[in-house]
Formats: sequence, C-alpha cells, structure tokens
Amino acid sequence: MSRCWVIAPFESKKPEIFDKVWRFDLANGLISIGWSELGDASKMSREQLAIAVTSAYPDKPPAVRSLFGNMLWAFYHEIAPGDLVIARRGRKTLAAVGNVIQSAVYAPGKNPGISHPNFLEVAWQKQPRDKVFPGLVFPMHTLTEISEVQYRNFVEDSGVPPDILEEPTEAVDQNAFVLEKYLEDFIVSNFGTIFKEKLQI
Repeated sequence: MSRCWVIAPFESKKPEIFDKVWRFDLANGLISIGWSELGDASKMSREQLAIAVTSAYPDKPPAVRSLFGNMLWAFYHEIAPGDLVIARRGRKTLAAVGNVIQSAVYAPGKNPGISHPNFLEVAWQKQPRDKVFPGLVFPMHTLTEISEVQYRNFVEDSGVPPDILEEPTEAVDQNAFVLEKYLEDFIVSNFGTIFKEKLQI
C-alpha cells in the first residue's frame, strides 16, 4: 500500500537557495534533502546514524538530533517506489506532487549548484503546482508522513480544507519548543518535590 509524504527540498527563508535546489530537482525528476555533513547515510544502521548526527550537530538538543535521524532513516528505508510525495515551499505552498519511482540514493555532486546529496527519483505531475493555501498547513519538519485523506485534501480541489498539522508556528524556534517540552515534562514528573512545602498544611 502506498504511503504519502511531505518533503521540503530546502527552507523557504532562503529563497535563492530554495530555487536553486528545487529548479534542479523538478527539471530532473528528483527531490533532494541536505544533511551533507553526515556523509553517506544510506548505508548506516540506526545506531551509526544516531552517532553521525550527534557528531555533526553536537549543539542540537537530543530530541532534535533524534528527529534528524528519524527523517533520514525514513528517507532511505521507508519511502518506496509507488509512494506519493508533496514537495512543499514553506508551510503554505504546495510546490508539486509526484510518485516515487526509485528508492533514495546518496549522490554527492549530482546537483552541481549546491551540496545536497540525498535524492529520491520522482515522476512529477503537471498539476497541481505552486498551490498556495490561506493558512499554515504543512509541518516545519523536512520530511513528514501524512495520511491518504490529508494527501487528497492537499491535492484535490474538494472544498475540504487540509488538516493543519499540529506543530509550533513558524515564529517559534524549534529548539525553544523542544526545551519547553522538556521543562513541562520535568515539572509534571517532579511536581510533588518542587511544591512539597506549599502543599503541606
């Protein structure tokens, strides 16, 4: 059974680089993601990938490093030919939709304009292209799996608005979001200790 994915070729806050990456991908029937610092992630085990991510991004919180590893693992080991892909530009624009026709490959130098070495071969459909939604509908993450219903709502003009994926807004820094979650979990776990004196009557 086909699975559905949303992938950002590059972050939209750097439009010149996004255009350089996306124009190449679209013209060559590809979609690519970065993380060139990791080298060839396609041959790494889960454990090797986690070590490589920690080494390449030591300043990132553990949850963010885990997220990077999970996305790369999915890119290489879960996305398969026949799956459906939405390429997104930012969180409001559907750039294109297509069908995966070949599993991911590591090909440094394939795009001569930028170091973006992780590629999926995709047959891009002519429509829809550059479809803009009125609100934030796509996740912040580079790669996210979505349901078939969500995919249809994004792609078809059915009058049914796509589900807004529950994530922090663009204005919220992802690291701050992760740290806030850690703090929340810590307080919940240690509530009795923290407020012991105040709770005593």
